[in-house]
Amino acid sequence: METLVIDGEEIEIANLGHEGQALVNRLVELKNQLGQAELQQQELHLLVNAYASSIKNSLQSVENEQDEQVN
Repeated sequence: METLVIDGEEIEIANLGHEGQALVNRLVELKNQLGQAELQQQELHLLVNAYASSIKNSLQSVENEQDEQVN
């Protein structure tokens, strides 16, 4: 039997009524969405860092070009 642990209490899903089982299904969906949101957040942080790095590299390229023109 499938069980769910809430606040340390093990609950057998089969023993729940229709409403309880519907709530369990929604809980599972929400946990999946939360996991996807956390992954998306990590990916967005990586992209932000990549853009910031590209900006810094672009700035260094401009500075190097200016130094070459002065010399």
